[in-house]
Amino acid sequence: MEPVICPWCDTEIVWDEEIGPEEECPHCNNELKGYRTLQVQLDAVTEDDEQMGRYEETVEQVLDQQEEVPECMYCREYMVLAGKQATAPNTFQPNVPEAVGQPFVEAPFNVNMYVCTGCFQVAYVLSAEDRQKMINRLSR
Repeated sequence: MEPVICPWCDTEIVWDEEIGPEEECPHCNNELKGYRTLQVQLDAVTEDDEQMGRYEETVEQVLDQQEEVPECMYCREYMVLAGKQATAPNTFQPNVPEAVGQPFVEAPFNVNMYVCTGCFQVAYVLSAEDRQKMINRLSR
């Protein structure tokens, strides 16, 4: 029997032959059957395996060097820090909640951009400095 690979998190799924195939991935809980899944037969190519091995090895090295290692909210794989993005004052319109009476995040500020190593989703998180500014503003 050929291995089943989850199309969402690229994890090999091992299932009991007596029970039968899984209907959802036990790793990321996404549906494996139905309209959202496309079954494609792939030939095992040594070069692709070597490339994937180098990719995974490099990802581990990058993750080991990061201060924060968030998990992807979609597939729960670890995310790598791709860089920082600065937001200029004239490109951001802050929200002013009535309970606070002032913006709790004001430009300029920086966000860290993380990329999932499994499904390549992107997430943005306030930089540590701007998180502290937000905490200070909301605790006044």
